[in-house]
Amino acid sequence: MNSSETRFLNVDLDLRGTPGVRDLVRVMEPSRVVLRLTGTEATLEQRAPPRTLDKGLRWIAQLVEDLPADARKHWGCLRRADDEHRNPGRRQAA
Repeated sequence: MNSSETRFLNVDLDLRGTPGVRDLVRVMEPSRVVLRLTGTEATLEQRAPPRTLDKGLRWIAQLVEDLPADARKHWGCLRRADDEHRNPGRRQAA
């Protein structure tokens, strides 16, 4: 990889807008890491970083599909965003 290439790092899931966000975060264990959690907002990241953007987005879709009915009602009330993170430049050593 040359120094001008960009390397995919991960996908964050930002949840905003309902006090039920804590309940959602609780049921999404253990496949996520909580980067930030407040009374109405959370930022989650996959515990094992995905190798591609597609795999990261599929992880989010699977989280939603696996939600129990009581947690899904909170999902419908949220504003959601997924942010992909890329590292421009050199590939970092593992």
